[in-house]
Amino acid sequence: RYKGFTKEEGTLYDELVKELAEQGIKPEEAVMVGDKPSTDIDPAHKRGFKTIKYTGFVDLGASKADLEIETFAELKTILRKKP
Repeated sequence: RYKGFTKEEGTLYDELVKELAEQGIKPEEAVMVGDKPSTDIDPAHKRGFKTIKYTGFVDLGASKADLEIETFAELKTILRKKP
């Protein structure tokens, strides 16, 4: 389904924005969790996604992430919080 789309160029996130829109979901209502700023965080953030940088394995440098976590267990608390 996503053949030809890339995280590096951001085309995967463009496609996800379209699919979310078809379901009535705005990008800012979705979350991207990743460890690589250049492919996971920054392109998704640029398209309006909330972004969470995972640093538990290795911290790959500065990013535009909205939040940072060291363990995936932290997601439970974050996602339960009301906007």
